[in-house]
Amino acid sequence: MGADTAGGPVDGNGDEDAGRQGGFEELERVSWPRLLCICSWNVGLGFAFAAEFVLGTPLFVSLGMSRFWTSFAWLAGPISGFLQPVAGTYSDRCELSWGRRRPFVLAGLLIALAGFVLFANPDRMASWVGGGNTTAIVLAICSLWVLNIGLNLMQGTAWTIVIDRVPRSQQMSAQSLVSFLGAFASVGANLCGMINFVAFAPFFEDNNHAVFYIGAVVLLATTLPTLLFADERTLEEIRLSGGEEKSEDNPTFTEIIRGLFRMPRAVFYILIGFFLTNAAFSPYLFYFTDWMGTDVYGGDPTADSGTTSADLYDQGVRMGSLGMGLNNIVTMVYSLLIPYVQNYVGIKPSYSFVHALVAVCFLLPLIPAMQHVVPAEIIAAASGFLNAAMNVTPYALLGETVNKTESGLYMGVMNTVQVMGQLVANFIASTFMYLLSTTTAGIAVGGVFAAIGAVAVWILILPEKSSEAEKATLVVNQGPAV
Repeated sequence: MGADTAGGPVDGNGDEDAGRQGGFEELERVSWPRLLCICSWNVGLGFAFAAEFVLGTPLFVSLGMSRFWTSFAWLAGPISGFLQPVAGTYSDRCELSWGRRRPFVLAGLLIALAGFVLFANPDRMASWVGGGNTTAIVLAICSLWVLNIGLNLMQGTAWTIVIDRVPRSQQMSAQSLVSFLGAFASVGANLCGMINFVAFAPFFEDNNHAVFYIGAVVLLATTLPTLLFADERTLEEIRLSGGEEKSEDNPTFTEIIRGLFRMPRAVFYILIGFFLTNAAFSPYLFYFTDWMGTDVYGGDPTADSGTTSADLYDQGVRMGSLGMGLNNIVTMVYSLLIPYVQNYVGIKPSYSFVHALVAVCFLLPLIPAMQHVVPAEIIAAASGFLNAAMNVTPYALLGETVNKTESGLYMGVMNTVQVMGQLVANFIASTFMYLLSTTTAGIAVGGVFAAIGAVAVWILILPEKSSEAEKATLVVNQGPAV
């Protein structure tokens, strides 16, 4: 671990030699074409995750799996997310000539491509081994695990490349581009889910089959530019520049735990805000379409097919999908505006405001008059502001704060915090939904976390003035290590 963690990261106002010794040497500005290549991986990731959320549950249900057990199948994503700090720490010490992160991105890509192909064909694989629906369900769950392990391995290390290769003065712009590309791809995946591919491409067995294969192609095509043009420095080059002394030990879980306890206070503050932001957004992400089908349209997901209750539920889910599409559009647009908004009003006011806005939106459904289509779609669209901020501001702050030689570790920790926020919020939300017999309670839990987040980021994150000369300085509270 770098020596600077004992007293917080080197400040941007320090002298040049101190910055280099702490791993904070300012890199040359990255051209927009190269920046696009560095960030292009999130197009494939955004499409892949959106395809999972849009089509994963219908696939499980079509195989005969109940919605109750489907919720447990989805634990594959959050639990596999704990792989990220391990991969990040090992990539910090990777000595391959190709770079520290790209070997892990490539490995994750190959695993995810295999997961896509397997997840598209559980019933076919079951027939090959002479099994029935139960076998197909087991194979689908295993395929989902393979897919999520690959995507999480890719996500943590690819995002670290953005932090490694982009100078601090461009971090906010780079993270905005990452968020924009992911939201753009999510809109594309939602549109693909609405197209009947079988009608004009009959070699596809069904729409799920088509979208998952398209997802594999998009993932491959958009990750290749990052693999080919990210232009990483090797660990030896970093050592020669004075960024890190040679470590005698291989990275282990002990080092990860030690890093957590020795993290700079600035990183600790970022993680608190990130935890609350993900806890606020997660219930919406998992339960919004179900809320539209049950509480807004008054449908019943357990009703027999063809009945009025079943039709109302399906109609609500489709309108919920429209709401999630509106969310992605707002996310896409606001992601590009965040650097300008934060430059004009500051990080603290803008970041806190979107939490407060979403807190109000997610608490409004507690009022029966708000449980109608138009208010629900407005709520979905407005929550896109928080989605954009969640995918831009914390990562930019981390990129401006951490020692580059430890960025893999802290990116992994950050993504683990994301998983923990989702698990905690979803557990609390599902508990209240069960006790109160309404999905509205789950959405409201996200509103409570958003309100807490609005206060927390206002207290913990202290931005500098938005002049060009100060964009490269740290923008979070400094202090001794936690």
